[in-house]
Amino acid sequence: TFCGIGAKQRNRSCIPPGSNCGNYTFEQRACGEAHCQRVAGIKETEPDKHSMKGYLAIR
Repeated sequence: TFCGIGAKQRNRSCIPPGSNCGNYTFEQRACGEAHCQRVAGIKETEPDKHSMKGYLAIR
């Protein structure tokens, strides 16, 4: 699963395989996924493959 914010971020894995963490900001922090790029609002990445796991919400 990826947090893809633009082409440069497409290959940066934010969520360990099989993990439920990282869908939203608070889950990201709980899982220690600190290397995801912060963005305003919600970005959709790999929607066909990962469904909601491709969402990264930052407030």
